[in-house]
Amino acid sequence: METKPQIQKRNVAYKIWLSNLLNGNYVKTEGEFQSDYVEVDNLKISRINLIGTVVFRYESDDKNYLSITLDDGTFSIRLKTWQEDVKLLQNTNQGDLVLVVGKIRQYNEELYIIPEIVKILEDPDLELVRRLELLNEIGKPTKLQSEKIVEPTQNVEEEQIKDPKLIANRQKILELVESLSTEQGAKKDEVIEKSKMGEEAEQVLNDLLKDGEIYQPKPQYLKLLE
Repeated sequence: METKPQIQKRNVAYKIWLSNLLNGNYVKTEGEFQSDYVEVDNLKISRINLIGTVVFRYESDDKNYLSITLDDGTFSIRLKTWQEDVKLLQNTNQGDLVLVVGKIRQYNEELYIIPEIVKILEDPDLELVRRLELLNEIGKPTKLQSEKIVEPTQNVEEEQIKDPKLIANRQKILELVESLSTEQGAKKDEVIEKSKMGEEAEQVLNDLLKDGEIYQPKPQYLKLLE
């Protein structure tokens, strides 16, 4: 009997106040097809749909890292991009009203967003519409607990940027998956062998699977998530 392909489906992108999200508990999962998530009440939130104003923008000198900080009126959160993905934030400027759909991640106790969709909103009334929507569906935002507040620092930015090995390894694996892919996908063992990274390649593959960059159409085969 032929095994049905296991395709990683996108999780729901929840609309929620940032303060409510940041009050939740971050859960790191172990399963290959499971995404890390923030537990808020009875929800497991791994993706978010957010409207906020850009209050800070940072771009590295080599143009390979770009982040912006969005504020929804209850608190702020950073969007982070690397390498080719910086184009998602390239046209944003401080003061812009932005809609973003992206994945929630955590580093050094700080929650941040890896954006998938970024759209600059020209109509400022859309922020009011979103606030009314959240008030109707969720209620007033909760007050952020002081122990949950993690202010991003320049040192955190520098640590992210100065890890070229991690960025290079991820890019190398993605390129191998793409170049070795047939109709079935790229053989996992072949990707690991050609990467010449040994056990480290396994870890990078697991991270890419969790981040939704690749998926397994069938056991031991990999494909880029389009």
